[in-house]
Amino acid sequence: MKVWIIASEMSPFASTGGLGEVVRGLSRALKGLGCEVCVIIPYYWTIRGYPMSRFMGDLWAKMGDRWLSFDVYLTQYEDRLPVYLIKREDLYFRPNLYRDSKEDYYDNMERFCFFCHACLEFLNRLENGKTIVHCNDWHTGLLCALIKAGHLRDSQRIKIVYTVHNIAYQGIYPSNKFYLTNLEPSKYFTKEALEFYGNINLMKAGLIYSDVITTVSPTHANELKHPYFARGLEGVFLKREDDLLGILNGVDYDIWNPATDPFIRANFDTKDLTGKLLCKEDLIAEFGLPHSRVERPLVGMVTRLDPQKGMDLVLASIPDMVGLDLSLVILGNGDQRYVEGLSHLKERYPLNIGFKVAHDERLAHKVIAGSDMILVPSLFEPCGLIQMYGLRYGTIPIGRATGGLKDTISPFSYTNPHGNGILFEHFDTNGLMWAIREGLRYYEDKEMWRRLILNGLGSDFSWERSAREYLELYIRLAKV
Repeated sequence: MKVWIIASEMSPFASTGGLGEVVRGLSRALKGLGCEVCVIIPYYWTIRGYPMSRFMGDLWAKMGDRWLSFDVYLTQYEDRLPVYLIKREDLYFRPNLYRDSKEDYYDNMERFCFFCHACLEFLNRLENGKTIVHCNDWHTGLLCALIKAGHLRDSQRIKIVYTVHNIAYQGIYPSNKFYLTNLEPSKYFTKEALEFYGNINLMKAGLIYSDVITTVSPTHANELKHPYFARGLEGVFLKREDDLLGILNGVDYDIWNPATDPFIRANFDTKDLTGKLLCKEDLIAEFGLPHSRVERPLVGMVTRLDPQKGMDLVLASIPDMVGLDLSLVILGNGDQRYVEGLSHLKERYPLNIGFKVAHDERLAHKVIAGSDMILVPSLFEPCGLIQMYGLRYGTIPIGRATGGLKDTISPFSYTNPHGNGILFEHFDTNGLMWAIREGLRYYEDKEMWRRLILNGLGSDFSWERSAREYLELYIRLAKV
């Protein structure tokens, strides 16, 4: 049995955040369990520096009334994990994956419909047996429909797993672009198929035409049955609830390990925590804060600057945070209004606030290792990885009780000394500030703070555990 993981990104080749990390972590862990796994992503501009070879050339895929050529390149992740790259320069050789600094690329539907058509043609050249195709998010939803429509040879022998990573991005486009799908409108542009309030919904294609739907935490799988979370797709999730499964994402501990991390100032582990203080000093210097701030609590954020991540709440709460004499360092990029708001607050509170606009893996490791607490105040969070990274580094997560944050953060208290972090329920400044004050209360109690750090370091969210659940799912599907 072969498993093809198909996605729009994979770390370290091309990534904007969680999806790329998950594709890397899951595929590596599956391979480690003996699964034959291959990955397909677009060949983006950012991948040019990696060693690769042309695997297959002069292929053609039909999209609408046009035939478009493409090549397939092959690269490998460090442990001989094959990664196939769909190359068409006019679609994927751009500065960013999905958008410029102001808005999404105007032709994203064309870019990812073509990616699905190209994957279909590529698989038609290679596959003729029992195969699992694992699609991810809206960018690959169309591929599920194309396979079930019989566009792939031996499609009845193909089983499809479709994972929803972020319900907020559904791939919704005007109906006049339906021709790009190569599907029959009378059958597939209906309420039972891809039609969505008069538009096309490419995520809906994945939800309807997959054999199993997974999402990235058990709590979020239940949330998606409710209108508040499902963004109009709750009816589909309810209809397919018997095929809906929540499997918690994992952490690649070969990469996120404070004992071996090459990006941080000093390594540390449960036996010797002295390196964590050196990491804090290094982080304070990196963000241009006074060295004296090492004596006070340091809260970090590594985030997409987006409403989903609670940025409006953070902006509104920063003056109150500064009033508690803590420091806050934020690393992220995204909406310009948040960049401007955080830049203004950095100028207003230069001794307390550090801010860098970047998607930078090196700096992300430094923030997570050097902070005392890591802030994850999400409006909703399908899984979240930052809080799990924080736990691995003894950096206490402060998160909102939603999605995967509820599944990974166990509230610590004097009556529950086995917890590993702090959760708040209400998405408002009162809820957030209560949680931060709780964190400061434990920070001042050195004995309890050390216990909390050790609880975090002892948490296990390895990818092997999650990959075993996926492997069992694949085997079960292959027997049907």
